[in-house]
Amino acid sequence: MEETFIIEFSSPNTNKPLHLGHIRNNLLGYSVSKILEANGKNVKKFKLLMIEVYIYVSQW
Repeated sequence: MEETFIIEFSSPNTNKPLHLGHIRNNLLGYSVSKILEANGKNVKKFKLLMIEVYIYVSQW
């Protein structure tokens, strides 16, 4: 069975402003996912959005 890699992106808190660290983490996640895909791996890209304090929404 082939391995599946799940790459999580920056998952910013919507109650706080975005900053350069979020862009860095998005670029790192994108780069790692593309490297794995180029090597024939199964990759799922994943991001969590914090809507309120205890509510998380999953985006694939």
